[in-house]
Amino acid sequence: MDRTIAQVQANEALFASLVADRLPGITTTRPSAGYLAWLDLRGAGLGDDPQGRILHDARVALNDGAHFGPGGAGHARLNLACAPETLVEAVERIAAILPARPEGTGPAEHAGSAQPAGPAAESTEHAAHGEHAGTEAAR
Repeated sequence: MDRTIAQVQANEALFASLVADRLPGITTTRPSAGYLAWLDLRGAGLGDDPQGRILHDARVALNDGAHFGPGGAGHARLNLACAPETLVEAVERIAAILPARPEGTGPAEHAGSAQPAGPAAESTEHAAHGEHAGTEAAR
């Protein structure tokens, strides 16, 4: 169990670094317990259904935040309990569909923007009830 916890913690650090470096306009938080990350996609320029756009265009399956309550729209949930290579592949696929940013508005300028509200805490509760939390990169 200790090895599993250590891997999830390492994946969390890896994912946070990848998001900061490769996904401008997207921020991430993680509830205090569990193996899920909560993504705020509202600043990514992916329209009204960013999770659907990521699924269709990047072929990365995330849980739509709208399913976790009214504050979840524009957010998605991602499973950190996977191989690090899966996280890298998912981020690369998402990065490939993001709109180009004007010069001077790269990831550093967008990191640390608005944090998600209540649904992030709710995501752990839903996972405890056996709901699917996917980061599967659809082939």
